[in-house]
Amino acid sequence: MPKKQEKMNFSELALIDLASKLLIETYGYAKDQIATYYKIKDKNENEITLDVVVLNHDKTEIDIIVEAIGQKVDSIAEEFEVEEFTTLMQNTTAKYGIIFFGTNHYFFKKIYGNNIIEVSDIPNVSGDISKKQLPIENVQKRLWRIFDILRGHIDASEYLEIVLTLFYVKLIDETKFDNQIFSNLGLEKKSQIDQLSKLFTVDESNLDTFSLEKLEKLDPNELTNLLYAVREFSISQTNPDAWNYAVFKFQEQLGFKSNVNSLPESVTGFIYQYITTGGNTEDLKFRNIAFGFLDSGKIIFDFLNFITDDHDFSQKQLEEYAEQNLSIIEPNITKIKIVKLLLALSRLKVQSHIEHPEDIHFERKFDCIVTQPPFNWKIQRATRVERNFENHELIKMIELVRDGGFLVAILPPSFLFSNDARNTREIISNNCYIRGIIHLPSILQTISIRPVMLLLQKKYADDNPIKENYKVFMSDIDINLKRHERFDDRILSNVWEKFMELQLTNKIKDENDSWFAIPIQNLVVDRWTLKDKSPMMKRILEINNPIKLKETVQAIISGKDYPPMNLEFKEIPIIKIGDIESNGLIKTEIIETARVPKKDFDKGKIPIVKENDILFSIRGKIGKVGLVTKSQEGATINQNLVILRPHIPSKDASFLLYYLKSEIVRYQLEHIQYGSVIFAVRIKDLENLLLPKPDGVKIQKINELKKEIEKYRKLLLEAENKLNEIWSIEDDN
Repeated sequence: MPKKQEKMNFSELALIDLASKLLIETYGYAKDQIATYYKIKDKNENEITLDVVVLNHDKTEIDIIVEAIGQKVDSIAEEFEVEEFTTLMQNTTAKYGIIFFGTNHYFFKKIYGNNIIEVSDIPNVSGDISKKQLPIENVQKRLWRIFDILRGHIDASEYLEIVLTLFYVKLIDETKFDNQIFSNLGLEKKSQIDQLSKLFTVDESNLDTFSLEKLEKLDPNELTNLLYAVREFSISQTNPDAWNYAVFKFQEQLGFKSNVNSLPESVTGFIYQYITTGGNTEDLKFRNIAFGFLDSGKIIFDFLNFITDDHDFSQKQLEEYAEQNLSIIEPNITKIKIVKLLLALSRLKVQSHIEHPEDIHFERKFDCIVTQPPFNWKIQRATRVERNFENHELIKMIELVRDGGFLVAILPPSFLFSNDARNTREIISNNCYIRGIIHLPSILQTISIRPVMLLLQKKYADDNPIKENYKVFMSDIDINLKRHERFDDRILSNVWEKFMELQLTNKIKDENDSWFAIPIQNLVVDRWTLKDKSPMMKRILEINNPIKLKETVQAIISGKDYPPMNLEFKEIPIIKIGDIESNGLIKTEIIETARVPKKDFDKGKIPIVKENDILFSIRGKIGKVGLVTKSQEGATINQNLVILRPHIPSKDASFLLYYLKSEIVRYQLEHIQYGSVIFAVRIKDLENLLLPKPDGVKIQKINELKKEIEKYRKLLLEAENKLNEIWSIEDDN
């Protein structure tokens, strides 16, 4: 907002001085053209002080205005200040404006109809405008402001397709016509479209992806505003990394509409290592790679960066490699547009195949395919059945990989066990070597699932049956996260080392639940899940005659929630998770009470604990175990707990208490719990926990220690009572 001089702080005064020097020394304006704290009147005749202005040579009109905000502000405040500033520009004769936020500054230009657009620079005193690359953050903000022209007129999911089409033809205009077509577009819609059409004849290789169809549907004013905003954007002079970043960020923020889920660069790096070094001896420069389904397209640019770093490619070598060896298989035309434009900005091209998986027919076979089909899409088969999109797409990708070639697929976790994917798993087993199954953490932007990465290699038609005796690498990265707390390159680097150890030696020395290997014969088609094949689960299954929890108890009784009520109630003690101590005992005195319906209480419908019951937490902090003693009998429990009632309470309670606190049970609980914020365990899964048969010696030892604990607890309680008596006597005195 325009300010009065007396209210400015020191940083704003310093910025005004800096802006004045910038206009004189960098842009060449005369000192007598520069005025600070310049007063004008708005349309309501209110006086406004402008921080800095540049007057025309006659000093009769304002050519440029400058606003100084003394420090950087958050994005919301910045947008507000920009809106106020552009409104101010519209009420003056100024053709250009600059707004400073600390050392950051943005340039604006007034175009036809008194509209204001952001530009890369202002003209110098001779009318020339410099060509300079914008920093990443400026590109992103300018892209957002161009989208503002479309906001409220079309669906946000179409912004990129429309704007990127314009950027593409603007790039051709800059590189082939010295910006002449955009400079002479005029204001009439038909003339504008005719001029733009000329640019499409220059590069016919992209006519399959870029068209003017949606531009033609825009309102004439919207189209003109859009064209003038893009005209001021120097596409060829913009840093490609800045473009990539801005477009990827925009797609992520629109992820709820476009289902965009870019992989982290560390995961892409792992994939790159696999298809370029994982048992592959051919030189990368002779290998062709296809990307099936792009999401934001970020994976291609990550690959190009890895290729450039690995092989020290020159720009020309990279251009040749990309055009000859990289392909895109993608039915979504908008995603093709995004990637092609970003590649064009880096002077790169790839081959694109805009086809639905149902229609893909290539004579060419690819050496490597990386695919990340959109999760949960469904397609309607012509015959009858609706099936999961990722299964059908994956089968097509297997067909497109040459014998001995590599395929990496990012899939939803349900792929490993769902009946819908069973046929696909069988096709993979018959046609591919399954080199690895890696369960990634929750790394995607729009869905909170943990995706699975399949590492496959296509079999040769005449492969020796001996090759079938191999091992499958399996890794659950979430287990590493529990130790290191953060998903980073180091974790994936460790996983890669173990993967390569298996490929080179056919074994992993230090197997654990983070990484292990199983013979391919053990990977049955019904389930490819990891938890039931891990070393810990192997230990559990090696227990002699294991029994299920439901076999050791006569009942598993769920707790209840007791909201306030107007009915007749009975007040009884209630045990919660916080009442259970780490040693397996429950606090002697239960402080909280619950008001339960008296009618239900009288009919025995309220869960009531008995001596030697085991309480077990199934929600929130899962796996807390407590033994009920005589002093807690008659209490109830809330919905976070269940009562495990042993067949022979006096005998089985100690056994249950011991094993429910064991590492074996904790491991099983980690793999059956569900939820993203508050974890829980289903009763049916709890019933199937595997336990060893009771060990008489251990149970006897537990009972002895229990008696000793009870003895000391009684002594402690007696001592506390005596202490309370002393305090009571002193209070009386």
